[in-house]
Amino acid sequence: MTRLHFTPFLILMAAVLVLGGCKISSKTISQSPSPQLSGEEQFELRVGRNLMARVLATLPLIENRELQGYVNRVGRWIADQSSRPQLPWAFAIVDSSAVYAFSLPGGFVAITSGYYELLADEHQLASVLAREIALAASRFPLRQLQNSLDQVELEALATRVSPGSTRPDLEGLLNKAIPVVMRLLTEPEEQSSDLQAATLAARAGYDPFAMLDVLTTVASFEASDSSIRLYRQKHRATQDRIRWLDNQFDKHFAGLATPGPVGRLQDINQQANQSNP
Repeated sequence: MTRLHFTPFLILMAAVLVLGGCKISSKTISQSPSPQLSGEEQFELRVGRNLMARVLATLPLIENRELQGYVNRVGRWIADQSSRPQLPWAFAIVDSSAVYAFSLPGGFVAITSGYYELLADEHQLASVLAREIALAASRFPLRQLQNSLDQVELEALATRVSPGSTRPDLEGLLNKAIPVVMRLLTEPEEQSSDLQAATLAARAGYDPFAMLDVLTTVASFEASDSSIRLYRQKHRATQDRIRWLDNQFDKHFAGLATPGPVGRLQDINQQANQSNP
């Protein structure tokens, strides 16, 4: 897959501070309604949909149907192993050379093209998606909003907005909400989500040790590299995470063999290149 160069994901944090009407993107990631959702989950879904539309107004999806479908298949399979398989999970690769992934309320998960292209195989992709699934499944993004916004603001975030419509009144609220759900995790939160992600990946038939490989790759970046800046701002020290996870893996996954065949990620990339010369 050819290396992509897009505006760094850091523009998201700047863009949400720009004044002007909030235009809800008409091009969003597919998410089917589910009759199994509770009233609270429907509320969570509406909040996440509005936030994701705001993100996509700044960071559009990469235009590769095969690749987007592939990431959704992997992500949804892992999400089926979570505590909330009933959510209408939706996964996307967004245009950015920065290394980052995030989750929003209701099961919206995105990974930047810059992060995706660092991954060596499907096991590593699964480890990245599993971490965001673990956070969304635990309602972490929603709890962040509940802890920072009042009930009136939360209700406003859940307002149904038609694609393509303009809602200037939502601008300030969305500007306030997006940094809240993407804040730096505490050390216990980071450790818990890392371990949950490894467990989810293992349940789905992937190698949980792939997370250590991804973290080792991230740790190899120069401190001056702008593509890793946001990742380091939003995560605990990478080397500390590696040491902690290595110790936990010895306890939880000792002797576990790498499951399944490898190389599917390379195959799908080849297919994507052929369909998008």
